Amino acid sequence: MEEDSILKQIEQEYLIGYNSIEQVRQQKRDDKEVFFSPNRDENKINVRTVFQAFRMKMAIRYSNRPKAEWTRRRAGDTERAKNANRVWKFDRKEMGLDKADYLTYENIDKVGVGIQTNGNFNLVTICPSIKNVDPLSWIPDPNGGPTIESHRWFGFTEVYLQKWQMEKL
Repeated sequence: MEEDSILKQIEQEYLIGYNSIEQVRQQKRDDKEVFFSPNRDENKINVRTVFQAFRMKMAIRYSNRPKAEWTRRRAGDTERAKNANRVWKFDRKEMGLDKADYLTYENIDKVGVGIQTNGNFNLVTICPSIKNVDPLSWIPDPNGGPTIESHRWFGFTEVYLQKWQMEKL
């Protein structure tokens, strides 16, 4: 395939996906504004029950999250369990997984989709940085199913890399 035909196919598939999901995305944007906005209008009676219940749910989920810990099965597994616990704590602290998970669950509750991506690689901590992507920027394959593996392609309305960065990769 030539570069022009590939670019044309990408553009066509992107537009098909964009048009198929735009109505749903607009409804989710409207719902977020109505149900999850902390803003008040002094001229209206605001029932903020959904917003307050959502905030309470997020606080409970975050503060009462079970703490994982590996235990040994037999005497020889003691060192393995200690190493697994160290890795878990390192990931939570250095990669900021607590914050990333919180933002992902927040998106799942508000929109129905939570998207995390590996960002840059931190050479000091020797680990990737996790980024949360706005799920309303996601353009899925309209023929895809409920799992990401069932999508032949997907894209985003926001561009995270420039063309020269993609070519370098």
